[in-house]
Amino acid sequence: MTNVNVADNKCSPVSCPSTTLVQGTSMLCNCTTTLTCTAIQNIVNVANVSGNASGTIVTANANATVSCSPVAAPNISITKTANPTSIVSGNNVTYTYNVINTGNVPLTNVNVVDNKCSPVSCPSTTLAQGTSMLCNCTTTLTCTAIQNIVNVANVSGNASGTIVTANANANVTCKPASCTSNVSPEIKRINVPSVVIRGRTMSIIIEVKDIDDAYNTLNLTAVYNGNTVTLIRYDENMWIGTINTTTLGVGWHNISVTVRDPCNNSNSTIRYFRVFTPWGLNAGDPVEAIKIANTTSASINEKILYTINVTNRNDTPMDVYLSDNVSGNICYVGNLTITCTNVNYNISNFSTDDPRINITATLWKFTEDPTECARDWWLNMTNIPPNVTCTMIVTAEVREAIVDPIVNTITVIANNGTAASTVNRSSIVTPVGYCNSDADCSRNQRCSSTTHTCYTPSGGGTTSGGQQPYGGIPSGQVTTTQQISTVIPDTTTPESHCFKIECTTKTYQDGKLTASITKNVSSAANIILTLPNGNNVNVHTNANGEICYQFGCGIYTITIPKGVCGEEYSKTITLTYGKLYITPSDLTKAKVNETLTYLIKDDGGNAVKNANVNILLPDGNLVKTSDYNGKVTFNVGEKEGSYTLTAQKDCYENATLTGTIVMPKLTVTCDSQVKVNATLCCYVKDQDGNNVEGANVKLTMPGGKEIQLISDANGKVCTNEIQIKGDVTAAASKKGYKDSDIATSKIITEEIICPKECKCGCEEGTATCKTCPECNIFGLPCWILLLLLLLIALLLFLLLRKKKIYADEESVNKAIKEGQLENISNKYSKIYVSRKVYDNIQGMDVENKVKNKFEFADLNEKGEKYLKECGNEHVARAKQLEVDILTSNDGTAKKAEENKIKVKRYEES
Repeated sequence: MTNVNVADNKCSPVSCPSTTLVQGTSMLCNCTTTLTCTAIQNIVNVANVSGNASGTIVTANANATVSCSPVAAPNISITKTANPTSIVSGNNVTYTYNVINTGNVPLTNVNVVDNKCSPVSCPSTTLAQGTSMLCNCTTTLTCTAIQNIVNVANVSGNASGTIVTANANANVTCKPASCTSNVSPEIKRINVPSVVIRGRTMSIIIEVKDIDDAYNTLNLTAVYNGNTVTLIRYDENMWIGTINTTTLGVGWHNISVTVRDPCNNSNSTIRYFRVFTPWGLNAGDPVEAIKIANTTSASINEKILYTINVTNRNDTPMDVYLSDNVSGNICYVGNLTITCTNVNYNISNFSTDDPRINITATLWKFTEDPTECARDWWLNMTNIPPNVTCTMIVTAEVREAIVDPIVNTITVIANNGTAASTVNRSSIVTPVGYCNSDADCSRNQRCSSTTHTCYTPSGGGTTSGGQQPYGGIPSGQVTTTQQISTVIPDTTTPESHCFKIECTTKTYQDGKLTASITKNVSSAANIILTLPNGNNVNVHTNANGEICYQFGCGIYTITIPKGVCGEEYSKTITLTYGKLYITPSDLTKAKVNETLTYLIKDDGGNAVKNANVNILLPDGNLVKTSDYNGKVTFNVGEKEGSYTLTAQKDCYENATLTGTIVMPKLTVTCDSQVKVNATLCCYVKDQDGNNVEGANVKLTMPGGKEIQLISDANGKVCTNEIQIKGDVTAAASKKGYKDSDIATSKIITEEIICPKECKCGCEEGTATCKTCPECNIFGLPCWILLLLLLLIALLLFLLLRKKKIYADEESVNKAIKEGQLENISNKYSKIYVSRKVYDNIQGMDVENKVKNKFEFADLNEKGEKYLKECGNEHVARAKQLEVDILTSNDGTAKKAEENKIKVKRYEES
């Protein structure tokens, strides 16, 4: 039968070892495919076979059934409705829950729980895939004010140990029972003071027209300039509330007021009133004032440089009044210079109460009369921003000799005394050695009438001057630095985080650290948060100096602008759940067409579901998603090469694993020799020694006949079609494997031994003795003459016989190249060669009589010993076989002669 073909409706192609079948024979065909299903089902596939018998087409079919179960993907959903959606307090509401099994496996222990209604009644605790059920619950809702009551329902189910959940909510608007009238409030009168101090509270009294006593038991709310105030009823139609005036600036203000009906959320008409806020603002932290002098001692006519630092340590702007005065015989002279750390806050924000003083003039005269001694000066500093420092430098001169310390006092009052009052004193002591006359000096010294110090007339006198600069900083100079300190980690998990931010202010006098203060940055400080998408949002610090934010996944940058505390500060933080891992990590080698399974896990070894896994294969790329067990399964395909897995999921660090795909090689071995009409068996294994089932084995018999066989579960094939003696070659192949090398076996005839007592030999093909004939020649029995002839023939054979020889690879290759292979084979009865050379000759297109002259010789135990001794495998084989060696290699010839082996040069053959 020819054109034998098998087709399968669910698998292609079907592989068969042959397209012909002789009568009474059979063959095994096979096909591999991948089956998928979305529900448990039996998959039936049908195979059809056809063949041609001399023009007649014959067919047959068969089927097979496979039970397929889908990959489990449990899931559940719930929707919730309320009836009615608006009630008066004390009435009932019925909630309905629609629960659906949206997965592909059945669910058990299905349970619904509602945080505001119990119990929830369901018709069943199980749900088949794709089915749903309605549950319900009724409860009574109450409220004392209009509100939306939100309740949440949670549903859970069990899928073979895996718990799935979902939730839904519903809103019901509830009105208190006292909301019996549909009315709108009306403001009849407003009582407020005409003057208020900013930062203090102001009482507001509102008279509301009461219609049908609808508000008898209710409180109202007033809205002023966007702020909401709760109004408490204290008389029949009178309500009172408190308004905070922190947001009001200095001057007159129009304030709008409306009253809101709590039952119907309706507003009254807008009413206005005016109030005046004088100078005097928020309460808060004290203002800080530091005053120092550039010297600790001074003499007559010496100038003293005073430096005053005023800092607003409050978290809101402040108005400051500053007054400076000195005691003793010193006077202020020259200029007053002012600089502030905020360039937007400058001299335009300052003023004095004296019209004679021009604060904007380059030269500030402390007095119009040069003869007059100015012992004080003052400033009004309006609206100093938080954490801004202004530095003022003034000069005073010692006019008269004094003995008592010079005390200089700076007084700072913030917000008309409502916030802070700070006094800072600076004392200057007259130097040691002060004198009014020579009597105050030692015997050999005199008193200077100008400096009032003692000196030595001989020229070795001393003078007293001001303190020298420290570290390059002029004496008496005060500097401050500010630095942000916060504990923001480099990496943390995505969730709500609060990070505390502190500001450290250090004060240096004459280059030495004199004060260090660490406190929270001011509340409502504007912090810039750069999101992973590049957008910026503003985050304000709270009263504890913290910034709080609901962080998602990705890289965020927190920037604290310049001016909040010193220079700009920036910190980058990465929000992640950690690193992904691909396990087993040592599974990095696969065979072609092999199916591999990996698990995706997190840092804690927990399975990670829904991770995207990109798989790069020599056959192409795949994208897989890990299941709820973190599992990913795929086939590596039919090509050798490398493969790479990359696991990715939001909020995780990627994981990568690289492996190698190899195509294993088949090996086939056969019985070394079998007798004619016996059974010849061959065995197929992979390179690791494992039996290979389903391999195609081609046997080439003596005479060229080919037999196709399929290996069984033990990798074995056998045939008894060995009627002709000679060499048999075997080769194995299978999809997904490299073809095997050729194996060789011999078919031999059975040897029949003729008994020694048969003087005339045996009958051909038997052990039966022949009858000796009666024969006499020259008076001698014939058998004696026959024996003599045999001896003569043996002698001629020994003289004329062709020797056996071993030929090395180089000489055989030359013979093949020069076309002398048959010539060499005719000179010897047997030529031994290596297995490699033998396989090469057997694959050549030459006559069998030439091929049959060659025989391969493997090294046995004795040969291995010779190889170690001489170091030449060809010499070792010749010595093992005890034959001459044919070679064209000088080194091999020399090594053979050293081992007493006769050498035949190829060139002489």
